[in-house]
Amino acid sequence: MARKKGRPPKTPSSSSKKTPSAEKRPEASSSLEFSLSDEEALEDIESLTPKKAAELLQSIDLLRQRVQTLSKSLLQEQVLREELDSIQTMINMNPRDPELREKERIIYGRYMKALKDSIAILKQKAKEKWAKDGDQNTAYFHSTIRTSQYRNRILNLVKEEG
Repeated sequence: MARKKGRPPKTPSSSSKKTPSAEKRPEASSSLEFSLSDEEALEDIESLTPKKAAELLQSIDLLRQRVQTLSKSLLQEQVLREELDSIQTMINMNPRDPELREKERIIYGRYMKALKDSIAILKQKAKEKWAKDGDQNTAYFHSTIRTSQYRNRILNLVKEEG
């Protein structure tokens, strides 16, 4: 079955059967909790065909991978920031140590790359949201396009002869 990466499979829904809803509860851990009665859970499990179960597992795996990637990038950025702070503290104590300066340069480069990557991810998410909401905000959408076209216009051309 050919399907675009990153999208969960579409499952047929029946109007007579209620699907369980996820409720976010205000807790310190801010975790999601799902509440199903035993009967509802048993009905859902019994109604799964092998194909639906495989699709469900595949979508859960894709979601897990996305969460891991996001967590890893945020964690990497935080760890690099802490390393950079630590090295800068050591440099303050011993400002003439060339090895510390070199380590700082390397870690600073890694940290800046991690920041650029996270900014790129955020920009991509913003563009997706803007594209999704673009049709709903027609005046805003078109004014943004006009501004972009105005900024990118060519004012004059110069020949090589002058």
